[in-house]
Amino acid sequence: MKTKYFLNNKKSLNIKINKPSLIFIKWDLWAWKTTISKYIINDLLWNNYDITSPTYTYYYKYNDIFHFDLYRLKNYDEFFAIWWEDILDNNEGVIIIEWLWTWYWNIFK
Repeated sequence: MKTKYFLNNKKSLNIKINKPSLIFIKWDLWAWKTTISKYIINDLLWNNYDITSPTYTYYYKYNDIFHFDLYRLKNYDEFFAIWWEDILDNNEGVIIIEWLWTWYWNIFK
């Protein structure tokens, strides 16, 4: 079973992450989400990757870590096309998701 974390304020950043995990980042518009993802991937999970925003590619993979940015997804077909369901069902690492709520609102409103 995946552990789920919801990060929405500074106090929630002081966590110990166990694998497999699903991390949702909900922050103010355009503020700090990729920086928080970088902190999680490099500092909390002890890596040294060059982390950039996956806004136009939807996600980046760093070994067993997936970093998603769902801001640009507009419909379920796009969601399905990025192999989201397969990644979510078969991942034993860490999945970090930015903009889940915006994407969900765009599709299911």
